[in-house]
Amino acid sequence: MIGRKGAGKSTRNLSERLVRKAPCSVLIVPEESDYEISRILVATDFSEHSVNAMDVAAAFASAAGNAEIVCLHIYQVPIGYYETGKSYHEFADIMKKNAEKEYAHFIQNIDTKGVTIRPIYKQSKKPVEAIKEVVKDEKIDLMSLGSRGRSASAAVLLGSITEHLICQCEVPIVAVKKKGDGMHFIEALLHLNI
Repeated sequence: MIGRKGAGKSTRNLSERLVRKAPCSVLIVPEESDYEISRILVATDFSEHSVNAMDVAAAFASAAGNAEIVCLHIYQVPIGYYETGKSYHEFADIMKKNAEKEYAHFIQNIDTKGVTIRPIYKQSKKPVEAIKEVVKDEKIDLMSLGSRGRSASAAVLLGSITEHLICQCEVPIVAVKKKGDGMHFIEALLHLNI
């Protein structure tokens, strides 16, 4: 757990470095954060990292007295959609329906601990901005985000939505990792899709 001053760049850098290097989950609490948790956001891509983030969110929600979880999936219409003969809006509908199916499969394997989970599907080319918008609109008190364990040099190459949100959001964030999970520089290079 680490505190973060709202405008202090040094504490933001410390938070980022800690999330990159820590072999476990990290809770980042911005200055003047509210202590009550009634709504938790899990931004998901339906990966194993998202499963871990949802498990942590369910534990927080249960401990807070059954706070609601908002499960956000951001999708995009691929560049070559027109080659399918479908319009942009038709393909956006297809992408949303696919996301709904993935969510149904994703959520069935999670112990929700009896917590209410509400899915939201949002189309956006800018995931960080879309997440910040949902945080504001839904009055989110805490975010639980999957974060792959990486070395600092790998993180510079790969970038991370979680790292951007740590710097830009004014609500507490749990950057969730499997304990001891770490990806070194060479492994990160091998996982790049070039």
